[in-house]
Amino acid sequence: MSALPLSGIRILDLTHFLAGPFASMILGDLGAEVIRIEHPTHLEEARKTPPHFMDGESVYFLSLNRNKKSITLDLKKEQGREVFLDLVRNADVVFDNFRPGVTERLGIDHAKLRLIKPDIICCSLSGFGMTGPFSDRPGYDYIMQGISGLMSLAGEPGTPPEKTGISVVDHVGGLYAVIAILASLVQKERKGTGQLSDVALLDSILSLFTYVAGFYLNAGDVPKKISASGHPAYVPVQNFETADGYIVLMSLTEKFWCATCRAIGKPEWADDPRFSSSANRLTHKQELLDLLIPLLKTKPSDYWLDALALEGVPSSPINTLAEGLEHPQVKARNMIVNVPHPVAGTFRTLGNPIKMPDKDTVYASPPLLGQHTEEVLAGLLAYSREKIVALRGQGVIR
Repeated sequence: MSALPLSGIRILDLTHFLAGPFASMILGDLGAEVIRIEHPTHLEEARKTPPHFMDGESVYFLSLNRNKKSITLDLKKEQGREVFLDLVRNADVVFDNFRPGVTERLGIDHAKLRLIKPDIICCSLSGFGMTGPFSDRPGYDYIMQGISGLMSLAGEPGTPPEKTGISVVDHVGGLYAVIAILASLVQKERKGTGQLSDVALLDSILSLFTYVAGFYLNAGDVPKKISASGHPAYVPVQNFETADGYIVLMSLTEKFWCATCRAIGKPEWADDPRFSSSANRLTHKQELLDLLIPLLKTKPSDYWLDALALEGVPSSPINTLAEGLEHPQVKARNMIVNVPHPVAGTFRTLGNPIKMPDKDTVYASPPLLGQHTEEVLAGLLAYSREKIVALRGQGVIR
């Protein structure tokens, strides 16, 4: 087995809560040395997040912070900033999710950091980004789901706006931060230069609207909620009730529509002029659904799923999360892993979705607060025992 692709890359992680830690966890999974910098006395919110704890350790925090080290450092103190600058001299990336202006006030913004390390890479992940009239406002996932228009599309027609079941904006913002950092590392490798990336949660979620935004921008078509989680361009692509539950059926192409007709015992529907093309099925959507909905209610989900699978039609049950995590495909892909923890014991968590068969997969324990402070200061920075004791006495470290 060879080393992971980011082995040898060192990232100073100033992020907190969800979006930033999710991103830095991915980078750690890919082999980077991620050093979390936490305040000595003000506990990071994720470490306190309820409702579930394992011997005092928040499951929320544990789920977002494997493959990282933790040191404590008070960046508001001059001595703390001096330690941080020493770390920057030995790092490749500084990653934060402060509001714009915070790094400048602390004296650790990209313009200052590049004076001591010209090729340093900085990535700043915030709610609204560094520019624009809302840049200084707090930005959270729920806020972005509302302001972007995402909540207007969730749920059934005629119902109040709804948020998604997970913090999708935070997660996609974290993914874009990873992309920005990886792109910057490629540039550094090729040109020897660092750069600053400005990633906003609002921009990130808007980017996912793609063709839906295109329908509005080019045709004035404002997207609306669609019954049964349907698709704005294809029919039948939605949830359907069966005799004992619900399934997802996706007849996206003519091939799949013809196969669907065979699977449900209605091959003649494929030749019906109302339904013979994607455009015709969209025009006659309600007529088709009026036939299909009662038919699918006549037999149980497993019957239809077996018939559809036999014809190669994309379809699935609608599982609970528990059922999804227990799915044999999930288990076969090692998406549930056991991670040892010095306090919480064995912690079960989601595995890395990026599979590299020739690489060693590592799942190091999420760190205790300040667990690696002395290791990093004495090892990486070669600080003496006396200096470390003095920093602790000054309240700079824990």
